[in-house]
Amino acid sequence: MHTVKNINIDLIRKNIQGTIKSNTNCVLITIGSLNPVHRAHLGNLKLVRDHVERELGYHVLAAYLSPSHDDYLGQKMNRLKSIHYDSEFRCRLCEAAIEEEGTREWMGISRGESEYSTSVWAPQVCKCLAAFLNHESTGLELHHPIRVIYVCGLDHFNVAHHGSISRLTEEHNLGLAVVYRQGEDESNIHRTIKHNPQVIYVDLMEQRDTLKFEMMKIYLYLISFILYYYSGECSSQPYFPPQIVFSPDGGKTIIAIDEINQRAYISTGRETAFVMKHFPDTIPDSPQSKYYVQLLVDHPTNWCAYGTYWKYGGNLYNSFPEDWVNGTSFEIKNYMKFTYKMIHSNDSSPDEDYWYADVTCRVQTGQTYPCEEIYFKKNTQIPLRLTRVIRQGWNIVRAIMPYTIISMGKPDEKYFNSIPKNWSFICQDTMLGLLHYPQTPKIDLNESVEVEIWLSTPPHRINGNDTVIIQWKPRGCIDCFTWTPKQLSFNIENFQERQILKITRVKDGSYTNLIPVFNGGGFDSVVPEVYSIIIQ
Repeated sequence: MHTVKNINIDLIRKNIQGTIKSNTNCVLITIGSLNPVHRAHLGNLKLVRDHVERELGYHVLAAYLSPSHDDYLGQKMNRLKSIHYDSEFRCRLCEAAIEEEGTREWMGISRGESEYSTSVWAPQVCKCLAAFLNHESTGLELHHPIRVIYVCGLDHFNVAHHGSISRLTEEHNLGLAVVYRQGEDESNIHRTIKHNPQVIYVDLMEQRDTLKFEMMKIYLYLISFILYYYSGECSSQPYFPPQIVFSPDGGKTIIAIDEINQRAYISTGRETAFVMKHFPDTIPDSPQSKYYVQLLVDHPTNWCAYGTYWKYGGNLYNSFPEDWVNGTSFEIKNYMKFTYKMIHSNDSSPDEDYWYADVTCRVQTGQTYPCEEIYFKKNTQIPLRLTRVIRQGWNIVRAIMPYTIISMGKPDEKYFNSIPKNWSFICQDTMLGLLHYPQTPKIDLNESVEVEIWLSTPPHRINGNDTVIIQWKPRGCIDCFTWTPKQLSFNIENFQERQILKITRVKDGSYTNLIPVFNGGGFDSVVPEVYSIIIQ
């Protein structure tokens, strides 16, 4: 994924002078749409750098902005009815922002994710970057591995599976830093750092009183919100029907919601996603048979992946409304969640019921509108169109989303019958993975290192067998090392017990990757290179 051509490691080479023997060197990376980049992205990197150097004694060699892959961003923006820039233009905007902020001495662009053959989840990007930076091909001549710290805002931490990304800290050369975001719930992050103190939380406690004013400096070309209040009792709020099939874009995207039976479907033509409380065709007595499952199927390749929402699971992606997800749990709620209090108009037309937000927004041309508006067929729950003031590129516009209603009531079974019958065997479980410490051991000739190996989540039970056997194959110097035992085995009982792999160098040679070979337990679809032990 990462090469010397798509990431500027000269920043590291320059800034590591004088600290090359330090074991506190690290780099920061923030991963996201960056569509477009704004000062908050750069600001988070600055805040984390200041915090880890002041409070933890780290030395930040560089920080990278990593724009997401075009495939991921295109699907996301299509769902939001918003435009997006291609990755090359987003990278140029990042470069311009770094130049404008005067941070090019330690900030750069990582193009590895956006140039990769397919979209990749953030934890995998971090692992690949760590593996690349600590490989001898960079020519950095490191004495100790460089730690890669994933930087994200509290808003992302809350809607992503915070359990999965916090597991980055379980690997020796990976870390996670979360930056406070005004108005975001802090219960998840406080619960996480209580059980995992390695997660870094920049809580900005001293700056909170001024944050609402600083936000005006952070976002480029953003609007001012004018709040006004109405007297009288609170009225009820508008809701989507609990069972409905509709399209928000003239038939290109089909969405089926069944809140009563806790299942939902969305198809964009290129991909189809399903989420259910009781998923069909599960392996008996498996976590998938007991908890919510979200499955994604890509077309026309039929590649598929899924996540299970339970204490050892979650998901690395989400195709449905963000407020349905709460880390390791999931609940199908009403499709429509408004940002502001909605007011029912007394001046609705004879054929429509009109609701508008109690906050107004100013668009690029200077006009002011309610930030959100929704119209229903008179005296019904049938939604007709939604209007929101949104950002499209650099412009603030009033976007109208007309709804095409396909059916009301319980959705047709045809939408859910398209789930592959053998999905639990052929689709990738996004949470299956291997953990080891240390990840990049240095082994001198005739010396040995003991590497702890364990799993992040229980293996699957397939045909009554829940065991995954892990062997190893070297890439690099194929006869420089021996290891014992030749294989390890884990099951649902011992998956978190750390087993020891003793590696001995018997010959001098180049850096070597010890790549796991998985057999059983559902690991056959796991990408083994991501979990390599990199030996120096």
